[in-house]
Amino acid sequence: MNGGDIELRLIETQKGFDDLLQTLLGNSIYAIDTEFHREKTYFPKLALVQIRSSQGIALIDPLHVDLSSLSKVFLTDSQAVFHAGSQDLEVLLREVGELPKRIFDTQIAAGFIGMRTPSLAALHETLLGEKLPKGDRLTNWFQRPLSTSQKEYAASDVRYLLEIQEILTTKLGERNRLEWAESEFNVLLSKRNQVVNPKDAWVRIKEAKHLNKESRGVAQALAEWRETVAKSSDMPPRYI
Repeated sequence: MNGGDIELRLIETQKGFDDLLQTLLGNSIYAIDTEFHREKTYFPKLALVQIRSSQGIALIDPLHVDLSSLSKVFLTDSQAVFHAGSQDLEVLLREVGELPKRIFDTQIAAGFIGMRTPSLAALHETLLGEKLPKGDRLTNWFQRPLSTSQKEYAASDVRYLLEIQEILTTKLGERNRLEWAESEFNVLLSKRNQVVNPKDAWVRIKEAKHLNKESRGVAQALAEWRETVAKSSDMPPRYI
């Protein structure tokens, strides 16, 4: 399998993005991934979007492109393929305003054939016999221009994702588990469409369920206040 045969393009203009959308609208399936930072903010800050389609790989620069028109693709019946896509969906919903109608998550799918929450690298090695290039996950995705190694690393996240999806779909079909996986994909979509309520922040506090009624009430009020302040200030709750 020669990944070098797949065309790689960097999209840095609105016209280039609009042209890409026209080609994507003709695809029944595409792979998508994101690079973002959220270490010092409440909301994730999107730095790059990677899309693999039948036309190749596109690296889209959201610092120069308005992504809202990607909703045109999301609202079609085309299937968007992610790997461990929960956070990607969160970022895309905030940036695009919509989520794809149909998704396929390769990590969830792999779980239904006996692989426990596998990494993308593990899927490449197990299903394709390919090794992902090693990269610095702590790299600054907001630096411009992106380095060659950054672009290659970002592209590798979607380069073979469609091939992995095809293999997993076959294996799920052989085990009569495709509907199970699709049900979980829909659960993930449903969760990501729900707005997080600060009143529910207390459930993330360890040992909160062991508190007495009065102490639990205090924990609930404090957690709600912290979540509300963090959200309005765009700061991680741990900084409050």
